[in-house]
Amino acid sequence: MTQTYRTDDLARWGSGQGFNLTAAQVDINFWDLVQRMIAQEARPDPSAGIDYFEIVGINMYVHMTDATVLGPYELPVATFQDRGEWQPETIYSKMDTFSVNGGLYVVIFDHTSELTFDPGANDGAGHDYYQLMIQTPGSALPSGGAVGMALLKATETDYSTMWGKPDALNVWFESSEDSALTSSNVAEALEELEAMAASFSGDAVDVVYDPTTSGLTATNVQAAIDELATAGAGGAVGRQTIWIPAAAMIPRTTNGPALNTVEMTTNKNMVRTLDFDATTAEYAQFDIAMPKSWDEGDLYFKVFWSHAATTTNFGVTWQMDMVEMGASFLDAAFVGPQTITDTGGTTNALLTSDESPAMSLGPDEGNPVAFRISRKPADAGDTLVIDARLHGVQVFYTTDAATDD
Repeated sequence: MTQTYRTDDLARWGSGQGFNLTAAQVDINFWDLVQRMIAQEARPDPSAGIDYFEIVGINMYVHMTDATVLGPYELPVATFQDRGEWQPETIYSKMDTFSVNGGLYVVIFDHTSELTFDPGANDGAGHDYYQLMIQTPGSALPSGGAVGMALLKATETDYSTMWGKPDALNVWFESSEDSALTSSNVAEALEELEAMAASFSGDAVDVVYDPTTSGLTATNVQAAIDELATAGAGGAVGRQTIWIPAAAMIPRTTNGPALNTVEMTTNKNMVRTLDFDATTAEYAQFDIAMPKSWDEGDLYFKVFWSHAATTTNFGVTWQMDMVEMGASFLDAAFVGPQTITDTGGTTNALLTSDESPAMSLGPDEGNPVAFRISRKPADAGDTLVIDARLHGVQVFYTTDAATDD
């Protein structure tokens, strides 16, 4: 069914004024009505609410119940400033991080650190300075320690460690299947072995002993024990050292170094040296009658030297060779030369070279050996442009007997 209206009906509709509206007023009413309807249609469903929040990285999204998603909204991010190891009497600010005693801490209150670290430090008004983030005590090592030391447990407390050399009581010992020893550490094993040796009755002479590289010459256990007892009573088997000062050396007549005496400036210490030239190879000699206990093996040497003031290039190359002396060998050629290069730099400082490579000779025990030391200016490592002052040398050798009897 179609509903029709007359003009006068439209004129009265919506009036509420008690009189008919003009055409313009009717138009305005219709325009206002249409705009209100459009605005109503554009409004979101008032029934939609927040369903859940979603965080992706530093962005936040708001999921509504009508499946719409609001966002992303960028979240603020805390920025840490790493300060390395904790330092005393240092200004720290919030969000600073530092490490101490194997732990990683963050500063939560501005302050100036004390002389020593206290993880519970505060300002006395309830404001703690630090908050522990990560604790890794197992990876914290104590400072210091010398070459050859090991990390040891210092107390019964976990992670209480120190540098030191293990006591024989703490070194584990596991005997072999055919061993009669029952000890579980080295100290007790040695005591057990000592007791067994003391009660051993003569049959040790029938037990074969291979000295290998020990320095002993015995070929059975009984003789080895006797040999060790002799060494322990005053003899020495092993590596030995001989010191030869420069004053005990003879400069060679042809191209020999100058014998020099130097007085130090402050305390007037007197030093006797052989001064080797920077451009010409010069030589000096000394003799050693090698002891009968020498194993006739390789020899080694170290050089002690110094130099006066200079500005650049401090390398010096030293060489030593030797010859066995005898009735028919006084003019024999030197053999087994070895060189060692050392670097100075400090004026009037006693410098010590590394140990040389092995020198091989192999003379009979007890024969005198002539040693010749020289500087090698032609060597590429010899760069010192002034005299190198030789103070002396150490000669190293190995013995295989306790005495020279």
